[in-house]
Amino acid sequence: MWTISWLQLKHSWRQWLATIPVFVTVGLILGFCLTGIVNVAQSQQVDLYGPNTPLPIFIMPLFWGFKSELSVG
Repeated sequence: MWTISWLQLKHSWRQWLATIPVFVTVGLILGFCLTGIVNVAQSQQVDLYGPNTPLPIFIMPLFWGFKSELSVG
């Protein structure tokens, strides 16, 4: 099994190398959004149910990424 995986990696290493920036970007966006959601939720100064809640700023990138994954697959 490891031999087959290694041969596949050797055959398509350029594609895997090209996806590294995508994975790094996704990791940064995901970390930013989840950190923002947790900090806003734990803050005592923000009204989470009011009209001026900042949660949509952090939730929408996650939702759009999840929705695009569902539509592609």
